[in-house]
Amino acid sequence: MLGRTLLLSMVRDLHGCNTVLIRLPYSAGMKSVASSHGAAARLQSSFHRGASAKNARKEDVFELIDRNFDRFDRDGNSRITWSELRKSVADPSIQGEDAAALGTLYSLVNDHAEEQGFLRKPAVTREFIDELRSDREFQAEEGEKLYADIYYNKYLTKLERASTELFTGKLPDGMKVRQGIGPSCAILSTTVGQALIDPHVIKDAFSIRTDGKVAIKFPGLKKPVVVAPTTDTETALFATAGKNGTWLNHVEKAWGTLQGKNPEAAFELSSWPAKSIRAWSNGKAVTTKVPQDLSGTKKGETPTFVAGMTEQLSNKHIIMTWTRNGKRELNLVSGHAHTVLGIDEKAETIKVRNPWGRFEPTNEKGKPRDGRDDGIFELSYEEYVRDFGKISMQTTSGKEKSA
Repeated sequence: MLGRTLLLSMVRDLHGCNTVLIRLPYSAGMKSVASSHGAAARLQSSFHRGASAKNARKEDVFELIDRNFDRFDRDGNSRITWSELRKSVADPSIQGEDAAALGTLYSLVNDHAEEQGFLRKPAVTREFIDELRSDREFQAEEGEKLYADIYYNKYLTKLERASTELFTGKLPDGMKVRQGIGPSCAILSTTVGQALIDPHVIKDAFSIRTDGKVAIKFPGLKKPVVVAPTTDTETALFATAGKNGTWLNHVEKAWGTLQGKNPEAAFELSSWPAKSIRAWSNGKAVTTKVPQDLSGTKKGETPTFVAGMTEQLSNKHIIMTWTRNGKRELNLVSGHAHTVLGIDEKAETIKVRNPWGRFEPTNEKGKPRDGRDDGIFELSYEEYVRDFGKISMQTTSGKEKSA
């Protein structure tokens, strides 16, 4: 049997965030989003093209995978490689319940590789799928969570709730941002910050080309990034703004495309936070370390790092912070970027938002301390320095640097 010690879903959402920025060639033939509402409505297929939600949930996910095996096995050699899975994820013809099943297979293969410590994802054979099915049967007998079914239903739900337009007549809403399984916490946290400061900057960055592709002109980059409209499977697996529009999924895809030469791997790539700040703000960005304690701050004084953040927040600048990789005291994931929403110097607290839109410090009963698991939480200065290690913030002066 395959290994059954599966990672918790909250850990599956996070991966590393270090790659090199690569600009793509400029593509002409664009038109504005405002003048192409009809094209926007066709950017992403809607769930009803597949089975109804009720009938889709009656389908067994492994039967769906079996049924689509030859479709996913793009070279017909009875082995579905990770490259072939990527190609299928980017295939717009795979929709609805088939897309949810493909997303499930992608996630299970990824989990298995991480669990076994594989650097490369294993190829999928029919025997491998049978082992996954046997694992689910064992989990059912032991009363454990059935991860294949959890994934499948989660992805169906995302497709049901997803918009079919880039923008739904409303401006981009940072509070609707939800990270998927991609390592995109940096760009998503930055996007949240920009959406809260001025959502028009995000909306104005988009245009739809005459060939139907989407171009995103980040203010801090010289040329737009052009991507194919996101597919049902990409919508199921990766970031979503739900009914607020498909704009976020396209931001994630475009930003990932900048990080490497293979567009099909775009959702698996990440970057340093300061790069994404510079891209959205067209300004400078500094990255600084957070002290490990407040011993250098006199009683009644505002810590230097807090004063710096307060200044930039007052200037309506983007600020991100991410957790330490080493010892931490709160139940937060290591190396994960958050958006800084505000600082209360009187209460000596810092408010941040997790781009997952959930998962925050809990009380002794395991419940969110503020009573709501929406990813928004406040930390005392003492808690903050123990669990967060770095800050990246937009600035207009001073020597630019990254850490």
